[in-house]
Amino acid sequence: MKKHSFNFFTIFSIFLILSSCSISSNYYSIDYMEPGKITFPKRITHIAVLNNIHPKDITHQSENLAFTKTTAEDIFNGMISALAETDYFKQITIADTIWAVPDSLILPTDTFKKMKDKIDADLIISLEAVNALDQNIEINYPNPATFYMESINPFIQIYNTEKDVAFIHGKKDTIDITDSFILQLTIPNKNKRKPEDYTLTAGYLIGRSIAKDLTPHWKTESRLSYTDEPPFALANKAVKNNDFDKALLECENIYNNNSKMVYRIKAAYNAAGYAEISDQIELAYEWIQKALTLAQEYYNIDMTSTTTKLKDSNDLYVNCLLYSKLLKQRFENKEILNQQMNRFVIEN
Repeated sequence: MKKHSFNFFTIFSIFLILSSCSISSNYYSIDYMEPGKITFPKRITHIAVLNNIHPKDITHQSENLAFTKTTAEDIFNGMISALAETDYFKQITIADTIWAVPDSLILPTDTFKKMKDKIDADLIISLEAVNALDQNIEINYPNPATFYMESINPFIQIYNTEKDVAFIHGKKDTIDITDSFILQLTIPNKNKRKPEDYTLTAGYLIGRSIAKDLTPHWKTESRLSYTDEPPFALANKAVKNNDFDKALLECENIYNNNSKMVYRIKAAYNAAGYAEISDQIELAYEWIQKALTLAQEYYNIDMTSTTTKLKDSNDLYVNCLLYSKLLKQRFENKEILNQQMNRFVIEN
C-alpha cells in the first residue's frame, strides 16, 4: 500500500490537533488501515474497470455536482486514482468505452463474457451508477456556514472471469465536498489548478469513497484524551514525549489507586486510546470495557444507544459507549484486514 512502507500491523502517526484553554481534554489524530468491504482471493492481481454510468445519473438530482462541474467521468477517474494509490492490485486496466451500455440498468452478462475474451483480467468491475443527492448542512453558530454534503448510493458489478459469474455490490455514504466548492470558487479554471488540488475535487472524493469498498485503505480519525491535572499530569507529560507505553502505565496507576470514580473512568478511557495507538486493539477494547462498566455503575446507566438528551447530561458515559463500539468494530476488522493483506506475504 502507498502512504507508508507496508507493515502487517496498523501503523499510526499521531499528533495533537486541538488544545483548549481548559485543562480537561485534548484531541489527537490517528491514522490506521481499514479493510475493504469485499475480500478478493489472493490470485486476483489484474482488474479491468469500466465506466458504465449514465451521464445524467450524477447531475439530474444534484445541484452540488452541477456547480462543481463534476461529471460521471470525473467520478470514475477518481475511483481509478484511489484504487491505484493503494498499490493493492498489480495491474489496473481501464476498459474501453465501446463496452459500455449506459442505457441498460446494469451491464449485461454477455458483455462481460465478450470483454473476458479481449481483456486478460482476473476481475472486471463495472461502475453502474452513483445516485447522488445533495444533503447540505447549514449552521448558524458561531457563524453562519454551509457544509456541502453529497449522499451517494452507488452500485458496481463485479465479474469473476475464472468462475464466469457476476455479482452486484452497493453501498451508502455521505461525503463532505465543501473543499470542492471552495476550489471551484477560487480556481474555476481546471487548467490553472495545481496537481495537489485534484484530491479536493468532488470527482476524486466520491470516487475514493467507492474505491474504499474494494481495497484496504487508510483512515484518519480523532481521539479524545482526558487531561485533568494534577491526576493526569505524568500521563500528559508522557504523551508529549510520545511515550504512550508510559502514559498507559500512568493511567493504569490512576485507575487502580485513585479514590475518585470519575478519574478512574477517565483513566481507563485514556488507557484504551494509548493502547490503540500502539496497535494493541484487544488491550484497548479491554480498557474501554473497564471504563464503560465503571461508568454504568457510577451513573446507574445501562443504555446502549445514544440520545441527544443523554449526551447533554453525561458526555463521559456517551464517550465511553461510542468508543467501545468503535474499538469492537476495529477488533473484528483486524482479522479481515490481515486476510486481505496476506497477498503481500512472501512465501518461502
